[in-house]
Amino acid sequence: MKKVLLIVLLLGITSLTFSQKTTEYLSVKVQYGLKVSGFVTDIWVDIGDSGRHSLSGEITNKDGVVEINGKKYTSEIDLLNYFGSIGWEVYSVRKVKILNEEYDLYLLVKKTE
Repeated sequence: MKKVLLIVLLLGITSLTFSQKTTEYLSVKVQYGLKVSGFVTDIWVDIGDSGRHSLSGEITNKDGVVEINGKKYTSEIDLLNYFGSIGWEVYSVRKVKILNEEYDLYLLVKKTE
């Protein structure tokens, strides 16, 4: 009986160590502006510089347009809907002003097992 109990305890501890949850974050920066052609929106996604993010190598930011796996996003709503469809949740939203630059900053979170 003691051996069976010991085996069950060891299996339980082993499963707990292998089922650790991880949390990832990303930020979406949105800046609005006016040009001669009209109202413009520039968006950027920041996943950090570590290279260990699950989206590393998939996201490109260029001239206020985000490209993910070949699809271009010029609207923050389309981008947020895409991230929501793959399990990301908006954690916080805030306005940021640095000198004369003002933008909205969305912090997204994803918990994985």
